[in-house]
Amino acid sequence: MELCYQNLQEFVFDQKRLVTYKWLSNELSIPINFAKQLLYQFATDNKNRVKVIYFVSGINKQQGVAITLVTEDKLNETTKDYVRISSQHVYSVQSELPKTSKSIWEADYSEQTSSLSLEHPYLNNKYAAVEFPEPLKKQADTLKENVPPNAKDENRDREEKKKLQKEKEEKAKEQKIKEEKAKEEKAKEVKAKEVKQEQQKSSKSKGAIASFFQQKSKEEKTADENHKTSDQTKAVKATDIKVEANDEDEGEFKSCL
Repeated sequence: MELCYQNLQEFVFDQKRLVTYKWLSNELSIPINFAKQLLYQFATDNKNRVKVIYFVSGINKQQGVAITLVTEDKLNETTKDYVRISSQHVYSVQSELPKTSKSIWEADYSEQTSSLSLEHPYLNNKYAAVEFPEPLKKQADTLKENVPPNAKDENRDREEKKKLQKEKEEKAKEQKIKEEKAKEEKAKEVKAKEVKQEQQKSSKSKGAIASFFQQKSKEEKTADENHKTSDQTKAVKATDIKVEANDEDEGEFKSCL
């Protein structure tokens, strides 16, 4: 169920495909009724993101037996015209409503044209809830034997195209993942480079501050040494002057005697 739901999301949102219950049943190899239920659940979960077309059949007031394909906004109005409704279900979901009814018909055209192919699920009836009795099975086997060769070739070509399309989509996904990883790695490298540059700037700033204080300390030390030297010089000079003064006093004293 979950895998089928994911595939349906990809069909509608990524591939922008108009998905009918018939096409979905064949594409995912699931029963018709399960395909209807899956479309209904998907339409309910994504009410604001998808457009829904409903299938309504029964007896209406104007035409008698009738079958109608109607958008969700006109569903209630349409059902009021029916005296009795025999069937009502989601016919298709899509991201945008088709501009013409031809688009709805073309969505199932490939399934209709290949319905007589040798391995087509509509022919062998393996996905239906109703099983044919033995006489009808024999008729189906006869149809298989009488399938024209060109129908087999067309079916083979169609299957090959589907296979190539899936491979192309898978490669595109892988490429997208690689590009995203490359972007993340590049962003990490840029971030690491910025952090390294910030660390280098911080280291240079700290070194400059330390150098400034070292230089200032040297200058202060030099100034202290010069100051001490100057004081010592002054002290020596003062001592010399004092000695000279004492010598002069002694000379004067001797002359007086």
